Amino acid sequence: MLVALISALLLQAAVPDTATVLGARTPAYAPDGRLALSIDGHLYVQRALGAPLVMLTSGSNWDRDPSWTADGAGIVFASDRSGNYDLWRVTINADGSAGTPTRLTTSPMSETQPSVAADGRIAFVRGNGNATRVWLREVDGSEKRLTSTGQTERAPRFSRDGKRLAYLVVNEAGRRVLLTTIGAGARETTLSSDATSEDIAWSPDDRVAISTRNGIVVVPSNASYANLATTLHGNIAWSADGKTLAIAVVDEVNVAYNGDPDRGSDRAAVIRPLD
Repeated sequence: MLVALISALLLQAAVPDTATVLGARTPAYAPDGRLALSIDGHLYVQRALGAPLVMLTSGSNWDRDPSWTADGAGIVFASDRSGNYDLWRVTINADGSAGTPTRLTTSPMSETQPSVAADGRIAFVRGNGNATRVWLREVDGSEKRLTSTGQTERAPRFSRDGKRLAYLVVNEAGRRVLLTTIGAGARETTLSSDATSEDIAWSPDDRVAISTRNGIVVVPSNASYANLATTLHGNIAWSADGKTLAIAVVDEVNVAYNGDPDRGSDRAAVIRPLD
């Protein structure tokens, strides 16, 4: 399997067949292969490996966590342009430029980490610190919590068909990655009990990549096995054709860390094929 790596490690020498992107975070693939990134608080899109980056958002605000709509015509993202983090949507024009962002949520609480389903529903995280919970936003704008427990919930990710949601749970027992079906007769499966789990990405063939502090493992939706893909870890995204896994690798030494994982020191991102 070909794996493209977005590495936040500062390389000491040039690596053949790589494309370097500075400060890249939270990668997200469009259905047609375009890659959205948050770089230093703004959203960018790269049409192909090594292609120029096109800036979508600007200003003094901090934009993060892009998630493409199913038709590739828009991106839902988190931004503090209204004061605290809310969810916004921006339309991507035919020429690659962006329209004016539209605000989707107005809660006084922070909303981040959106994931857009095939039918337009949005799973996202509401709250801060250990009080983050997964919420669902319907197409009509109504919102509801996914669960009613008191545990910390993070990184919701819809499956390609939008019928299942994988998300990270943090409680006194450690960390787990759960998979739940959406709608009537919901069923829950534990995909991983690795206490160092960080992020999740779905493949088009129904596998789930889980980033842990020990590397990235790939498991099927029935959790029958787990394969180690790489010892790198960080924010991850799986391309729609299943051939590329993008990784914004975590900087282990971050002297500028101030509590927000997206407001740390600059990082260099490197995209390269891995056999």
